[in-house]
Amino acid sequence: MDQNPWEADKEPQQYVAGVAASNPRKSASVWDIQYRRILQVWPWMIPAGLLFLAAAWFYLRYQDDIYSVRSSIVIQDQSSVSNMYSTKDPINDNIARLKSPTLLKRVVDTMGLQYQAMVQGTIKSRNMYDDVRWRVLNREPGTGKGLSFEVEEKGDKDFTWKSGNQTGNASWGTPFMIGNDQVLINKKQKSVPDKFICYETDPWNEAFGLAATISVTSSKISNVVEMSIQSIQPQKGVDILNTLVQIYNYSLLLEKRKSQEQALKFIGSRLDPLAASLDSIETALAQFKADKGVILSGGYLQKYVGLDEKWWDVRQQEAILNSSEAFLRNPNTKNNQLALPGVPDGTTQGLIGRLVQLWEERKKLALTVTENNPKLILLDEQIEDVRENLDVQLNNFKTINNISEDILSQQQSDAQQKFRLTPFEEKKLNEILRLQNIKLNQFLDLLKKNEDAAIAVASVAVETFIIRPALLPGSPIGPNRGQIMITAFLIGIWLPFLIALITEFLNNKIVSKSQLEQMLTAPVLAELDLVSNSQSLLHIKRRDRGIFGEQIRSLRTALRYYAKEGEPFYVLFTSSMSGEGKTFLSANLAASFALQGKRVALLEFDLRRPKLSKRFAYNEKTGISTFLIGKNEAADIALRVSEEGHLDLYPAGPVPPNPSELLSSERMKEFKAYLDANYDVIVMDTPPNGIVSDAQLLQGWSHINLIVTRFRQTLRDQVKDIEDWHNAGQFKPMGVLLNGVSVKGYYGYKYSYY
Repeated sequence: MDQNPWEADKEPQQYVAGVAASNPRKSASVWDIQYRRILQVWPWMIPAGLLFLAAAWFYLRYQDDIYSVRSSIVIQDQSSVSNMYSTKDPINDNIARLKSPTLLKRVVDTMGLQYQAMVQGTIKSRNMYDDVRWRVLNREPGTGKGLSFEVEEKGDKDFTWKSGNQTGNASWGTPFMIGNDQVLINKKQKSVPDKFICYETDPWNEAFGLAATISVTSSKISNVVEMSIQSIQPQKGVDILNTLVQIYNYSLLLEKRKSQEQALKFIGSRLDPLAASLDSIETALAQFKADKGVILSGGYLQKYVGLDEKWWDVRQQEAILNSSEAFLRNPNTKNNQLALPGVPDGTTQGLIGRLVQLWEERKKLALTVTENNPKLILLDEQIEDVRENLDVQLNNFKTINNISEDILSQQQSDAQQKFRLTPFEEKKLNEILRLQNIKLNQFLDLLKKNEDAAIAVASVAVETFIIRPALLPGSPIGPNRGQIMITAFLIGIWLPFLIALITEFLNNKIVSKSQLEQMLTAPVLAELDLVSNSQSLLHIKRRDRGIFGEQIRSLRTALRYYAKEGEPFYVLFTSSMSGEGKTFLSANLAASFALQGKRVALLEFDLRRPKLSKRFAYNEKTGISTFLIGKNEAADIALRVSEEGHLDLYPAGPVPPNPSELLSSERMKEFKAYLDANYDVIVMDTPPNGIVSDAQLLQGWSHINLIVTRFRQTLRDQVKDIEDWHNAGQFKPMGVLLNGVSVKGYYGYKYSYY
């Protein structure tokens, strides 16, 4: 027992016929990850890092700097109606408004962002927002959009343009016609590129693009709204944010004026017919005085006129209530524009304000939720309750007004009984004067309300304060060129290592002797180095001290434990598939035995695809196949192939139609008897057992059956088949060889040899 004193104590290995027994197979598929094979990629790490560094430099060369433009505003929420029943943040409504495509469409139209100017480059194009601005001033209705034309500068003031088949000359800052479109181009810089392209895009696409680009955020503890936009053209970002704030303020101003203007319109609709009625009464009074020529007066007249004025006031209030109720219930009246200026009651005005607020909240909430949303249903219920309260309030006013009218009518009736003694003409004059006073009071009252409404419209203001206007940023925010270069270099350095690691895990082929030993119960007798010079079949020479030669000699030494004293030693080579090197190994093992002074026969039993004959440049006219059919004798087909030692090749001969039948014929017994009498070692090269079963017909001759596997070629599933052959007893005894181990390269590594 060979015990290493530096290793932990282990149980001594058991030897059977001089060969160590293999441990039972632990797994059907064993991973063998060798860090030394992975680290073999280190020469590629620096070149790969430099390659990625160059790629990053090329990428950054054509990347534009990105600038972040910011602006801050304060939105004052001074609603006159309490928001205690609302569960949403009103600032979110303003954020949604600022990012709405509808508002941004106005920004696009105001700035003309749909009119693009571009300089075409070899690899990428450049936008000319800072150099050239253009727009369509006038376009005939019904004509299509999407104008595109080329511009070529001709001096400081003029240029030529080409659109399809149309060409023309024009001047900077002077409108000109392209087809039915009137176009204006302004040059913002003294020097612009000689040639560039102007084209028109869809303004709605530009608006949706801005909505995706602009970021609008708010603070939870204040009404400050932060706006930012990232752009490769900082001036364009500044212009967009400043224009957005202006259009936002203007839209809020228009919305707040709507309700006041509706009230002004309602008062105007009542004022015009009242003025016409008053004018008619004054005309009738002048005509009456001209006809009668007298001015009457009396004690009861003042009392009657006073009662009549009160009665008309009640009637006027009734008319106002009826008009207000009709205006409120009119389906064409917009709920966010309700205003009843003729109703003096503060409670009613408060209910109207509450109703307007609830409708505004419902409209904004409906933009983001479905009709089944609980908040939307709650708002609908609150709106219905306020409407019912408003109806009840108006009905109460009407009831009180009717009672007052009845009382005044009774008092007028009493006054009329006492006034009947006045002359008819005086009574007629008093009626006209009374009607004039009533209409005049109504007219003056409506004039006052009209002035109040006009003042309210003029005093509407938007409570938006700009904390920080949009200004040109001092430096770009990206791309971070230094970080990208460092990251690319690090990725390039570690990518070969990562690829090697992934390849190791994805590899499903045999890469080491230890992997075979863990998957097989049959012994792994040797691992053999990859021979780079494959032109010469025999690499075993008497004075050869190469790694492969020493490995073959070690294998030859290990095989002596399977030989039986006094009998010729038979060795059978097979594999699971073609190309694993069994022909090469059988020839070199046979040459190794010949160097010991033994008489060696190398049998080419691969009758289907003979390779040994071709490698030894034999013409294949005679061979084992011709012997088995009785055309030749065994001594006639032998071919001496080595000058060092006694090594005879028995080629396969012409390919027969029935190789399996020939290998099972009676002539095989004669052939074996001849071999026993004339040779000490017989090496048999057979077809792959994983493809055909010819090797199993010969395993009865052999003292050891060598199954050849190949480094990074034999699959782990094929190793499972080899284990199944061993368990089924197809080859007794069996040994496994690992051939073609790569000493250099990515998957190979240096083994330590003495």
